[in-house]
Amino acid sequence: MADIRLVDIADKLGVSISTVSRAIQSKGGSRISTQSREIQRIAKEMGYKRAEMSNKRREIGRVALVNVDIGRSPDGQEVAHKLGYSIEGFFGRLVYGLQLTLSRHNSELSILSFEKPDALRQIEEVVRQNNIDGIILNVNGELEGITSISSVYPVVQVNASIGTTGVNSVVSDDFGGLTLVVRRLIELGNRRLAFGIDKPSGPFHHTLRLYGYRAAMASAGIDYERVYVDDLSLKDPFSERMMAGFQAYLNDPQRPTAIITACDSFGWSVLQLANQYNISVPRELSVFSFDNLDISAHTYPSLSSVDAHLDLMANEAIDLLIRRRANPDGSFRRVILQASLVERASSGPAPG
Repeated sequence: MADIRLVDIADKLGVSISTVSRAIQSKGGSRISTQSREIQRIAKEMGYKRAEMSNKRREIGRVALVNVDIGRSPDGQEVAHKLGYSIEGFFGRLVYGLQLTLSRHNSELSILSFEKPDALRQIEEVVRQNNIDGIILNVNGELEGITSISSVYPVVQVNASIGTTGVNSVVSDDFGGLTLVVRRLIELGNRRLAFGIDKPSGPFHHTLRLYGYRAAMASAGIDYERVYVDDLSLKDPFSERMMAGFQAYLNDPQRPTAIITACDSFGWSVLQLANQYNISVPRELSVFSFDNLDISAHTYPSLSSVDAHLDLMANEAIDLLIRRRANPDGSFRRVILQASLVERASSGPAPG
């Protein structure tokens, strides 16, 4: 009989591989959770042996986090994404989550970065030369031809709101997250809500958040729309690039009582601009954002944000890679991480 693997136990119980891995490694007798105790019991009944975690046999070995940057400004220079992809941003959270998850599988992480138009060829060459067992693909833009790689190597695409046929993916609930924000701000008495976003050619998951804003406003029967657009062609700080939109807010005879931004970095800029123009947050203006990056808890005031649960994105991505290796002919999956709201000091009741 074939050795029992973590994926076999996960399939039997209908839970993630990461959940099984944590449960099996749990110690403490009566202090461990009921779920972990049940997983350990099932694992023992199935004949699971911890020896599979040794270097001799692993469910997945080396995983490559592959970043492809497609964003470019009109003059051909790279667009700066320092806030979003720095260690305290989305990229840092993803790397941390992958390292933590892979450590439980005694596996390794490599980080690779490429640019279009030669990205696919470079990825295939490097993956082949370095004996990569699975690819986590993080694309800033849309990359054609991904399926040519996924037919040879297990691939999971993260943070891409448009699903690609023939590729596993893990994404945030961009549309649903924004509808939650709009509904909550309406509950607080706000009816004049604005949305801040990069220009339409930016990341599509930001555009989905715009769609969520519009749909929720329409569903509530509110005929009011303000969209403040950031210009990614500029290399200025976010606060300066958002200035045109904020100027429109200042000159608006029906000023919004709340601004929702497509990502936390835009939210930080709105807080900075509000402070610059002596706009009291949240007494005069509520600010709500998306992503819930760690630094948002330490701004002044602290930034309310949609939690996209980026920590779970890494767990789910590795889970899909292992399942793909175990069953190469299985169907492809798209995991949407349920959003939730984290309300902090930047949001509150509408002005009286």
